[in-house]
Amino acid sequence: MFWKRFLKPLAVVGLTLIHVSLAYPWGDKGHEIIAYIAQKHLTEQAREQVQGLLKDSSFVEAGIWPDHEGRKIPDMNPFHYVNFPEDATTYDRSRDCPDGNCVIEAISWYQRVMVDKEAPLNVRRIALRYVIHLIGDIHQPLHAGYRKDRGGNDIYVSFRGREMSLHKLWDSGLLESEESSAAKIANRINTRLTSKELREWQGGSPALWALESFEFARTCAYRVPETGKITEEYSRRAMSVIEERLAQAGIRLAWILNQAFK
Repeated sequence: MFWKRFLKPLAVVGLTLIHVSLAYPWGDKGHEIIAYIAQKHLTEQAREQVQGLLKDSSFVEAGIWPDHEGRKIPDMNPFHYVNFPEDATTYDRSRDCPDGNCVIEAISWYQRVMVDKEAPLNVRRIALRYVIHLIGDIHQPLHAGYRKDRGGNDIYVSFRGREMSLHKLWDSGLLESEESSAAKIANRINTRLTSKELREWQGGSPALWALESFEFARTCAYRVPETGKITEEYSRRAMSVIEERLAQAGIRLAWILNQAFK
């Protein structure tokens, strides 16, 4: 069965783990916001089947699991992102994800595993957690950034007196500067959604979503002041993009799960 490929990385859990210096996508707060938004748009049937698969874990907890327990398996770290050449206009698997180890291919594969009733239950459960999580990751602009700087990890900025990578700024720095809780932010974003946005955002593919992120990275995230100091103008523009991407991730996650668990 194709899902058996999934068991190989799990074999390293018992090995001595190495430290991997990576920024976690969106941080817990971002993934919690996406999960809260998605929950509001799940059908009753999807909600029941998803919770049945997760058992005692909540939907929101499932969304952050890959950044905690999942990070103990270094082989799975490449599943969280995809990088492009600066002049890319399309996704080319042979160029951008030759071994299938990127967020685009991982989402598609985990979608199949989570509904495969011939797969072991615990494997389906982990696959569902990754679907919830990686659909969030792929909507973070710098998780589809330039290959040359590793999605902004090699660019350093100053934000409100703190030095951090541009990647981390977008993962968590800007979002953590918002004092409201994840639940409150999700509710605020959700109440502002229009019927047109809900209709138009329920569609697409992981490759398309990654290219959307790449365009936001190019037109917004990388437009850092020459001084490297993040201005309030940059922050406002970035937060507008971040909130839109969180909303899109939540709506699309619900759409994927509603389709999968009809």
